[in-house]
Amino acid sequence: MKHSCHDSNICVDKPNLSKLSPSMQMSGLYKQTEEEKLYPERPLYRTEIGRMTWKVMHRIAAICPESPTIEDKYRITKMCEGLSTNFPCKECAEHFREEIKKLPPEVEDYKIFSKWLCYQHNQVNKRLGKELYDCDNLQRILSEFKL
Repeated sequence: MKHSCHDSNICVDKPNLSKLSPSMQMSGLYKQTEEEKLYPERPLYRTEIGRMTWKVMHRIAAICPESPTIEDKYRITKMCEGLSTNFPCKECAEHFREEIKKLPPEVEDYKIFSKWLCYQHNQVNKRLGKELYDCDNLQRILSEFKL
């Protein structure tokens, strides 16, 4: 069964505990949402899936061959395209699809792919009002996400 934002909570962001008042945090009133208590096997929130997906993608970029074969380039490109159509949050998938139409995956080598991926990650972070990565500091990015 396919899920969309309308029939599941896949497009819901997990509550940010850091935005709760200090008294609420200290009181222990918010340890788990009612939804999580009632449905412990609920689908992951899109923020959880997104965080895991970026980690996997950056790790893949970090271990890509320095000189990828044509087959390597094809697989990496297809992985990105597949993610842009099959990501569980359809809104996120559509956004990624639009971004890779503007700037297709750059897979000439792992450094170029890592920078491309960093740029794409920053596009999402801009939309979400999050801190941006320094895509020129490739060593930091690679070390942060390396296996």
